[in-house]
Amino acid sequence: LVCLWNYDMSKNISILSISGLTVVKKRKELYPFHKKGKKKSNVGFLVRNMNITINRNRIHGIVGESGSGKSLTMKCVLGLIDFSPGIISGKINYFDEHDRVEILPISEFKRNRLPWCSWIRAVLNNKNIQYKTEYFKVSQQESFVELSEIPILDSINVFLIDSLGHCIKTDYIPPSSLSVRLVKLKHDVDENKIVVVSYKYVSHFSSHRLKGRLDKIQQSERIRGNRISMILQDPQTFLNPFWSIDKQLKNIIRKQRTHLRDSLYIERNFTLRVVGSEKDYPLKLTWDKENINRHLRHADLWIEGKSHNMLSLSNVSIKEGSSHFWGIKKAGRQYSLLIHPSKDINPVMLKWERKELNLKVLKAVLSIQSDRNVDNVDLLNCNSYSFKPEDVNNNGFILAEINLIINSGHEFEQDFKVNQGSDECTIVIGVKKGATAGIDTSLGEEQIPTLDKGFYAGLKINIEEKLFMLSHKDVRSPVDLYTAEATLTITPKFDQAYIGKINIHSSSNRFRNVEFGLLSSATNEEDEHLGEIDISETLQEGVFNTGFVIGREDNEILSPKDMRSLQAGVDIDKEVSALLAKVDLNDEDKEFRRQYPDEISGGQGQRVMISLAMAAKPEILIADEPTTGLDVTKQAEVVQLFSQYKQQGRTIIIISHDLNFVSHLADYYTIIYAGTDVEHLPKKLIQSPNSMHPYTKQILEIAKSEEKSGFSFITGDVPDPYRVNVSGCPFEPRCSEKDKISVSPDGGHICKCLFPPMIKADSGDIVKTENLDAVDHFIRCWLYSNKIINKIRA
Repeated sequence: LVCLWNYDMSKNISILSISGLTVVKKRKELYPFHKKGKKKSNVGFLVRNMNITINRNRIHGIVGESGSGKSLTMKCVLGLIDFSPGIISGKINYFDEHDRVEILPISEFKRNRLPWCSWIRAVLNNKNIQYKTEYFKVSQQESFVELSEIPILDSINVFLIDSLGHCIKTDYIPPSSLSVRLVKLKHDVDENKIVVVSYKYVSHFSSHRLKGRLDKIQQSERIRGNRISMILQDPQTFLNPFWSIDKQLKNIIRKQRTHLRDSLYIERNFTLRVVGSEKDYPLKLTWDKENINRHLRHADLWIEGKSHNMLSLSNVSIKEGSSHFWGIKKAGRQYSLLIHPSKDINPVMLKWERKELNLKVLKAVLSIQSDRNVDNVDLLNCNSYSFKPEDVNNNGFILAEINLIINSGHEFEQDFKVNQGSDECTIVIGVKKGATAGIDTSLGEEQIPTLDKGFYAGLKINIEEKLFMLSHKDVRSPVDLYTAEATLTITPKFDQAYIGKINIHSSSNRFRNVEFGLLSSATNEEDEHLGEIDISETLQEGVFNTGFVIGREDNEILSPKDMRSLQAGVDIDKEVSALLAKVDLNDEDKEFRRQYPDEISGGQGQRVMISLAMAAKPEILIADEPTTGLDVTKQAEVVQLFSQYKQQGRTIIIISHDLNFVSHLADYYTIIYAGTDVEHLPKKLIQSPNSMHPYTKQILEIAKSEEKSGFSFITGDVPDPYRVNVSGCPFEPRCSEKDKISVSPDGGHICKCLFPPMIKADSGDIVKTENLDAVDHFIRCWLYSNKIINKIRA
């Protein structure tokens, strides 16, 4: 019970935290000659002060225009970007079940420990220079603010924001001699003002110092490709061109199964097969939902390409089966014989050619059904049978059945002569391809008249209440064996044995149950000690049975029990098939997996990338534009697949510029613009545009317009990351709501001169980025600061 409680609680806590992430790219070449007003900097902010908190068991959508830094942010988590020449800083933490892993190792670079000569040299050479803006609420008694970084002395700018939203720049005041981080303030600061300090500092997170360290962290903590996996936007670029699809999948599966602790994430696939007749369908499968929830992290039944979650459902139906033999060598045939004798005292005789019948069938039995008893006669050991007077029932008929066991798929015909004195007729029974269950006149089947008196005989081939269809000839199809399959996929919660049961009810009121499970002593083959029995030889037409396919050949083993090992080295081939089936890649003949990346289409490559990412069973799956190259049908399947993956207790991050697509899945949204996060909001608020960032409002309008006949767009372009002025809000040139804020007395506008902080949308309070929690609603916009928003409302 304690373990279950801990697991459920873990869903509500953070699994990944990104705080203050900044990525600066330096140009290798400078371009000194530019047109007036078009001058560019040699330093570009690709990502600036990015903050994202990802919670467990949640689909987190990251939305923004192309080039906004969505993919780059997630690649920083996995160390997949080319840092040189450039700088990266911030905090990235991955929260394991028992510990926290610092992906971006800031603890190893204590700035105060660096000698002053190195700091001065960096300033003089203009190396690794970063920009930072910090926000403070101070009282009249306070005369200092403490910065988080060591500022470059001549770069500090102090701004005061009053209750009217006016932004006033004050004179630069040097840091206090008590600490290089304490900046002295003027005495006219009161509690109604917000103090903003913008300054430059030297970052020691240069590319050459971090790249090797990040790789070591990824390998030692098994983060990249194991705990966190990413579906990249261009599959052909990242698929190994020299490895087949099969080799790439198996390589990832083997790596994922390396350590024992990963046994809790090992997926097991069981192929369930039901064998019966056409009248057994539809089938109803039921199970104990509560028991499955206690022991399994996820459990899905895949039927005809669609998944059914066993953790939330208690039953599912299989509508129909298919007529296949599946290696079954024997099939049964039953023919109902009806004879109406005359009042002649001569006995009724049934004759046949025994030698000919022996060549055609494996077994033949005549069953006479009288009012008193049932008499069985072996037709392979005699040539004739004389019916007795007591074989005639009270209605004046002789009812008998001819039961044959034949080789599946073989065609044959057999004559049976029925006579009473001088009256005689020939009845033909057989098996022929193309035959139907009803009357088929092309095969010589015809209805004969039924008389109250006189001798006649025929084959009863159909009963509809009181209607009897009689014919001298009955030819059946060689297939009356209907099978259905379902793939059971499970992942255990605990590293211990588990046995589950599925009950199967047929429409003909026949019942079977199967057991599946995980045991430490089990193998991947048939095991008689565990009660696994080969029943393939006993299956025949007319018999209702079910079991699991656990063999490797075409004539696979069917068993009512299937116990798999808890160890990591089994079922790899079956898992490859299951992974490809989940992304709708046909690999029944195992031909697709043998292909190489250059032999498949772009859409197939994208689905292979999804299967490769899922093969590692990561706790966090990052999907970068996962529907690239897919048609609408395949996109819907990806949506369903991600929903099921979330139900397994995993976390998904979907990166997309299409808010329509993300809205079908995401529980929480982060909106990114020009390399920074501008809004964090839950799904329930996505339809409340009045309390949104101006940029979020406009991309929401665009998403809605795509569903209508019209089309809207945002005027202007995304700002150049290499722009000279990076002090203001990046969305200010395109913002249609900035006029709601009044201009300062000196003619300045707060949105043009100050980078906005992260603000709680409901209260207007400025919060520190490291304290963000993906439960509330945060906006990076000056419209929502406390005093300004009150002024707008008034």
